[in-house]
Amino acid sequence: VQIVAGGTVVFEGDTNSRISLSNNDVSGATNNTVFGYAAGNDLESGGTNNAIFGHNAGLVLTTGDHNAIFGYTSADSLLTGGQNVSIGTGTLAAATDVDRVVAIGSYACGDSDVTADADATVAIGFGALQALTEGIGSVAIGAFSLDAATTSDYNTAVGYQALSGVNGDGAARNTAVGYQ
Repeated sequence: VQIVAGGTVVFEGDTNSRISLSNNDVSGATNNTVFGYAAGNDLESGGTNNAIFGHNAGLVLTTGDHNAIFGYTSADSLLTGGQNVSIGTGTLAAATDVDRVVAIGSYACGDSDVTADADATVAIGFGALQALTEGIGSVAIGAFSLDAATTSDYNTAVGYQALSGVNGDGAARNTAVGYQ
């Protein structure tokens, strides 16, 4: 499909490009706004009220609800999670089923399968909580803050590389403000 204005192609879409403005949802999925190459490609009945923007953003999301997914490969492995905010390249990229997570900044919560055991986690900053899998109740604000934490619970890190050394069970309930 092409739109031409004044002899110039101003828009061109192919079979992989998706634009859905909540009015042409597929397979019973409703109220989704989708824009980008293969964005929201697998939405199906039960996947409602999602905003998905970017190349492969929300690629395999099927029945997740109320997600805001923005950025190249953002939440591209998320199948069923709900009420997540994923903004930036590769944020929540390996997560398959997690709810109420805020991941803002390239690769925040991006390297590991963030599971339901990490629901309600907050990661803001490049690479914040990038290795997280099961740690619950953690807040990481700052580039690479809590970046090695996988299963550690209830940590709060604010600052560049804050609590970067925390990496597993038993290293829980820490609070750090400032560089490293």
